[in-house]
Amino acid sequence: MSGRILVQPINGIGDITLILRNVHMTFDEDWKFIPRDGEKYVFIENVTSSVVPGSVNVNITNLFGGNKLLGDQMNIFLNENWKQLFKDLSPVIFKIFAEVLASSLNTITTDIPFDTMFPERIPK
Repeated sequence: MSGRILVQPINGIGDITLILRNVHMTFDEDWKFIPRDGEKYVFIENVTSSVVPGSVNVNITNLFGGNKLLGDQMNIFLNENWKQLFKDLSPVIFKIFAEVLASSLNTITTDIPFDTMFPERIPK
Protein backbone atom coordinates (compact mmCIF):
# COMPACT_ATOMS: atom_id res chain seq x y z
CA MET A 1 0.00 0.00 0.00
CA SER A 2 1.25 3.44 -0.82
CA GLY A 3 -0.64 6.72 -0.85
CA ARG A 4 -2.55 9.01 1.43
CA ILE A 5 -5.46 8.24 3.72
CA LEU A 6 -7.26 11.40 4.68
CA VAL A 7 -4.22 13.72 4.88
CA GLN A 8 -1.80 11.13 6.24
CA PRO A 9 0.86 9.52 4.03
CA ILE A 10 0.77 5.75 4.34
CA ASN A 11 2.94 2.98 2.88
CA GLY A 12 3.88 -0.62 3.50
CA ILE A 13 3.55 -4.19 2.33
CA GLY A 14 1.37 -6.31 4.60
CA ASP A 15 -2.14 -7.48 5.34
CA ILE A 16 -5.30 -5.48 5.93
CA THR A 17 -8.26 -6.59 8.01
CA LEU A 18 -11.54 -4.70 7.74
CA ILE A 19 -14.41 -5.55 10.06
CA LEU A 20 -17.76 -3.94 9.34
CA ARG A 21 -20.38 -4.30 12.06
CA ASN A 22 -24.16 -3.81 11.91
CA VAL A 23 -24.13 -3.42 8.14
CA HIS A 24 -27.13 -2.36 6.10
CA MET A 25 -26.55 -3.25 2.44
CA THR A 26 -28.77 -2.74 -0.58
CA PHE A 27 -28.36 -3.70 -4.22
CA ASP A 28 -30.39 -2.26 -7.06
CA GLU A 29 -30.26 -3.59 -10.58
CA ASP A 30 -32.18 -3.55 -13.83
CA TRP A 31 -33.29 -6.83 -15.37
CA LYS A 32 -33.39 -7.05 -19.14
CA PHE A 33 -35.32 -10.02 -20.51
CA ILE A 34 -33.70 -11.68 -23.51
CA PRO A 35 -35.73 -14.16 -25.62
CA ARG A 36 -33.74 -17.15 -26.86
CA ASP A 37 -34.86 -20.56 -28.14
CA GLY A 38 -38.45 -19.99 -26.99
CA GLU A 39 -37.35 -19.16 -23.43
CA LYS A 40 -36.66 -15.87 -21.70
CA TYR A 41 -33.37 -15.20 -19.95
CA VAL A 42 -32.32 -12.32 -17.72
CA PHE A 43 -29.38 -10.01 -18.21
CA ILE A 44 -28.60 -7.91 -15.13
CA GLU A 45 -27.26 -4.41 -15.68
CA ASN A 46 -26.93 -1.03 -14.00
CA VAL A 47 -26.13 -2.56 -10.63
CA THR A 48 -25.58 -0.14 -7.77
CA SER A 49 -24.96 -0.86 -4.13
CA SER A 50 -25.20 1.04 -0.91
CA VAL A 51 -23.48 0.02 2.30
CA VAL A 52 -23.97 1.69 5.67
CA PRO A 53 -21.96 0.15 8.51
CA GLY A 54 -22.62 0.79 12.18
CA SER A 55 -18.87 0.73 12.72
CA VAL A 56 -15.64 -0.20 10.96
CA ASN A 57 -12.45 -1.59 12.47
CA VAL A 58 -9.24 -1.44 10.45
CA ASN A 59 -5.93 -3.18 11.09
CA ILE A 60 -3.07 -2.86 8.61
CA THR A 61 0.17 -4.73 9.24
CA ASN A 62 3.76 -3.87 8.31
CA LEU A 63 3.20 -0.17 7.72
CA PHE A 64 6.15 2.18 7.34
CA GLY A 65 8.68 -0.57 6.74
CA GLY A 66 7.58 -2.51 9.82
CA ASN A 67 7.91 0.43 12.24
CA LYS A 68 5.51 -0.84 14.93
CA LEU A 69 5.12 2.51 16.70
CA LEU A 70 4.15 4.37 13.51
CA GLY A 71 2.01 1.46 12.29
CA ASP A 72 0.11 1.23 15.57
CA GLN A 73 -0.47 4.99 15.57
CA MET A 74 -1.76 4.88 11.98
CA ASN A 75 -4.18 2.07 12.88
CA ILE A 76 -5.43 4.09 15.86
CA PHE A 77 -5.84 7.12 13.60
CA LEU A 78 -7.73 5.08 10.98
CA ASN A 79 -10.06 3.56 13.57
CA GLU A 80 -10.77 6.92 15.17
CA ASN A 81 -11.59 8.35 11.74
CA TRP A 82 -13.33 5.33 10.22
CA LYS A 83 -16.40 7.32 9.10
CA GLN A 84 -14.37 9.64 6.87
CA LEU A 85 -12.20 6.76 5.68
CA PHE A 86 -15.27 4.72 4.74
CA LYS A 87 -16.88 7.72 3.05
CA ASP A 88 -13.76 8.30 0.94
CA LEU A 89 -13.04 4.68 -0.04
CA SER A 90 -16.43 2.96 -0.18
CA PRO A 91 -17.73 4.38 -3.49
CA VAL A 92 -14.86 2.82 -5.43
CA ILE A 93 -14.85 -0.44 -3.46
CA PHE A 94 -18.59 -1.04 -3.73
CA LYS A 95 -18.78 0.01 -7.39
CA ILE A 96 -16.32 -2.78 -8.14
CA PHE A 97 -18.22 -5.14 -5.81
CA ALA A 98 -21.50 -4.38 -7.63
CA GLU A 99 -19.87 -5.01 -11.02
CA VAL A 100 -18.44 -8.35 -9.86
CA LEU A 101 -21.83 -9.34 -8.41
CA ALA A 102 -23.61 -8.51 -11.68
CA SER A 103 -21.04 -10.43 -13.71
CA SER A 104 -21.36 -13.46 -11.42
CA LEU A 105 -25.15 -13.41 -11.50
CA ASN A 106 -25.18 -13.03 -15.28
CA THR A 107 -23.22 -16.26 -15.68
CA ILE A 108 -26.24 -17.96 -14.09
CA THR A 109 -29.15 -15.88 -15.39
CA THR A 110 -28.03 -16.02 -19.03
CA ASP A 111 -27.71 -19.83 -18.93
CA ILE A 112 -30.83 -20.80 -16.98
CA PRO A 113 -34.25 -19.70 -18.27
CA PHE A 114 -36.13 -17.26 -16.05
CA ASP A 115 -39.14 -19.57 -15.69
CA THR A 116 -36.87 -22.40 -14.49
CA MET A 117 -35.29 -20.20 -11.82
CA PHE A 118 -38.58 -18.60 -10.80
CA PRO A 119 -41.45 -21.00 -11.59
CA GLU A 120 -45.00 -19.85 -10.93
CA ARG A 121 -45.42 -22.95 -8.83
CA ILE A 122 -42.71 -24.83 -7.01
CA PRO A 123 -42.51 -28.39 -8.37
CA LYS A 124 -43.42 -31.14 -5.91
